[in-house]
Amino acid sequence: MREDHVRPRSEQTEWPTAKTRKRATHSPTSRRVGGDQIDYIDEKPEIRRIFTTELAKHGIAPRMDAAYAKEMAELGVKSW
Repeated sequence: MREDHVRPRSEQTEWPTAKTRKRATHSPTSRRVGGDQIDYIDEKPEIRRIFTTELAKHGIAPRMDAAYAKEMAELGVKSW
């Protein structure tokens, strides 16, 4: 039995519903064209190192090399 069933109505937990959830405020558009998504090629090298290290802690190897290479070919130079 959930404890909400034994609490007074005024103390019950409100679960998110379609009416109470907030919409995401980010844009999946590249910063290069006015959005707020950082392209792989533009992320700082430290971010990729952290990503690789965290995956390794769980015995997982990154498989992003193809995505990085594709973006490098398409976008060319870093924006920073």
